[in-house]
Amino acid sequence: MASLTPIIHLDSRVPTLLSLVVRPLAVTLGRHIFVRRGVIATARLLRHEAVHVAQFAELGWIRFFWLYVTDWIRAWLALRDRRAAYRAIRLEQEARALEDLEDREVPWEFVIVERAPRGWQAFDLPPRP
Repeated sequence: MASLTPIIHLDSRVPTLLSLVVRPLAVTLGRHIFVRRGVIATARLLRHEAVHVAQFAELGWIRFFWLYVTDWIRAWLALRDRRAAYRAIRLEQEARALEDLEDREVPWEFVIVERAPRGWQAFDLPPRP
């Protein structure tokens, strides 16, 4: 189970960098959970993102991204609303359904990284207009 242990990066710029469609509170890539700057990592948010960690482990990177993107595109073509399309993604629906589990039902322990790693995500972004 050690390979499924989510690693949480608090105060991260990754969600802002990857916010092409919606402005997420957190982004999960593999077993790494990047929580946006200024967002409190609540138990509910961490449970939601931990579901994505399990989805990555089950599906693998390529299949996860393929399902995620194709679901969004299909929903956007049908609804013409990017937020509604985001809510229609099956992987997001599963994570939302499981985020309300009681803490005792969550099988993961989390490793928390207090500061965002230095390097490519250490630069400051210009303010949004």
